[in-house]
Amino acid sequence: MYRQARDSYHARIAFHRWGKLAEETGIPELKIMTRTIRDKQDGIVIKTQIWMFLTK
Repeated sequence: MYRQARDSYHARIAFHRWGKLAEETGIPELKIMTRTIRDKQDGIVIKTQIWMFLTK
């Protein structure tokens, strides 16, 4: 995620794409993981922004 996303907008797009792919697999564990990531997405995106800032 840190390498793909240039900013929070792109991070959200990447999570959305991954979530759709994960749900389409039909694997129950991936569906649960997708829901968890969606519930925590704001915090994950903020940490991504902080990480990107610190590694510049």
